[in-house]
Amino acid sequence: MRRTGIDVMNVLPWGTHFCEFYETREDLIETLAPYFREGLAANEFCMWVTSGPLQAEDAERALKSVVPDLARHLEKGQIEFMDYGQWSVRWRKFKAEELLRGWVDKMEAALRRGYQGLRLAWDASEIAPADWDEYLRSEELVSESIGPQPILAVCTFSLLIRKPGEVLQAAARHEFALIKSGGRWQRIESFRHKKMERTLQEGETRLRLAQSAARVGLWEWDPERESLVLTPELEALYGLKRGTLRTYGDWAALVHPDDLKGAEAARDEAISLHRPFDLEFRIKHGSGETRWIHARGGALYDEAGRPTRVIGINVDVTEDRRAQETLRRQAGLLEQSYDAVVVWRIGGGIENWYPGAEKLYISEESRV
Repeated sequence: MRRTGIDVMNVLPWGTHFCEFYETREDLIETLAPYFREGLAANEFCMWVTSGPLQAEDAERALKSVVPDLARHLEKGQIEFMDYGQWSVRWRKFKAEELLRGWVDKMEAALRRGYQGLRLAWDASEIAPADWDEYLRSEELVSESIGPQPILAVCTFSLLIRKPGEVLQAAARHEFALIKSGGRWQRIESFRHKKMERTLQEGETRLRLAQSAARVGLWEWDPERESLVLTPELEALYGLKRGTLRTYGDWAALVHPDDLKGAEAARDEAISLHRPFDLEFRIKHGSGETRWIHARGGALYDEAGRPTRVIGINVDVTEDRRAQETLRRQAGLLEQSYDAVVVWRIGGGIENWYPGAEKLYISEESRV
């Protein structure tokens, strides 16, 4: 969760895309100055695209009032200020895909430089009437695309510039809107997004019930940052309390020492060949016992073919392993038994003679 600096919504998860409607430049400064202050403090790359009553140089002065060492952040390139005209000059005509690509490029560059993600605010008040429909499409595209990405984005609109109908259209394409009423900021949820969120929550509940019943846990690993994201069911699978597994090292410490190198080597080889992996290993369960895990998964790659995410599932196969071991022991006893044991096929015919049966029914001459 990321701190916002805005009282009405103290923290938000990565992937949040919301909007703000304002009347004065003071309204913008009141929310966006603390918003970017928190981003800088959290080692995020920040970008503030301005228009309307608040230009880039005004925004920089406003932020300096709450971030005294802003010059240091500017010097190392952690934050950029630009007017809408500077941002939009990159395209001849407004295109939804180009807007999204610009955001993603900034995010990827930020991650390569060691920042946690991208914190963005851009003012869409000056979108040309001829580009408005394409702009609305871009907002839908952004909402659909940034969910899993380390991006926090707010789009701002002047109520003095945009028409009432446009305000409603913009609000419907964001998760929620901030608007000032009676001197206080209020968070207005989008009905469209509330319905989507309800559907997703229902689906997530069903998925977790299925995972729990099947003893399956899902996980996602970022090899570059060593970060690990997983479902509560996976920690339950390992016999751990929720929130125990946070890093790759936490997971590796639970794998049996005799299995860790082999499992990592098999996984890494599959990833290098752009193939899915399928392997089994032992873990030390939270109860203290040793249990078997079956892991399957694969990687996501960037344009250069480098793995950016590794995603997979874990299944507890301990009971299967125990059943197989029991069968092997029983088979070994049958091999040593003097009893006449014969296995018959259902359709007729003998499947197998064990030594005791051979000695009883087959003469020495016929064996020769």
